[in-house]
Amino acid sequence: MDINAIEQALTNEGFDATLLPEGEGRLFPQMLVYLTNDEVGRERCVTITFKEQILATTDEGGSYYAIDFFTKLPFDVHPLASTDTAQATSFINRTLEFPGFAHDELEQCVTYRHVLLAPEDKLDTRIVASILGIILLLLDTFSATLENVAAAQMPFQQLLEDTVAGLR
Repeated sequence: MDINAIEQALTNEGFDATLLPEGEGRLFPQMLVYLTNDEVGRERCVTITFKEQILATTDEGGSYYAIDFFTKLPFDVHPLASTDTAQATSFINRTLEFPGFAHDELEQCVTYRHVLLAPEDKLDTRIVASILGIILLLLDTFSATLENVAAAQMPFQQLLEDTVAGLR
């Protein structure tokens, strides 16, 4: 997989991408992609990790990669809002074509993760750029709501009631 070509394609699409090769504590090559700041000016970044996969051999041969897109949302989860935050991420994921929000109970944060399995020699770099665009859209759409729940400012029940009221 030509990770340098992916970095160049993302740069051409207007993303600020930085390649971090294996080593220095990284088991796999990674790319940091800086997204636009959120509505209060906090930096948002997606880490893309390229993990070669060993799959059952086929007649076609070739390697596959798990391309792991991961970001931590720029806020913490209040301990009293842990259950509501877990419920909110699950509820939001039910409505998405690209579900991936999660509540990390150990780190008390909300994350988003998407994994794409792709053949090494057939990955269209536009797919990577498109996935980043979708992640940015999802972050822009749901971060404020998730932050309100995570800060214990909006209970999950209110999120449900507001959603149902919006459907009427």
